[in-house]
Amino acid sequence: MRPVIRCFSVNNPHGPEVEDLPLLLRRLADAVEAEGIRPDELMDVTLSNDELIDEGYFCWRATVYWQPNETDNL
Repeated sequence: MRPVIRCFSVNNPHGPEVEDLPLLLRRLADAVEAEGIRPDELMDVTLSNDELIDEGYFCWRATVYWQPNETDNL
């Protein structure tokens, strides 16, 4: 059986807080807790930004990859 790898991304809402990296990290921590991801399940976290030149700001995004513990699914 192939391992199940899951992921989700979080970004700040458009508006004055869109470039706020500390806010994104807090939102990311809340999302990880809400998903119930344990440290031994976490595979990777990436941070990236897209420069929205026409609008004049950066849009931060964080993506979490994790593998749920297989024994939890028994």
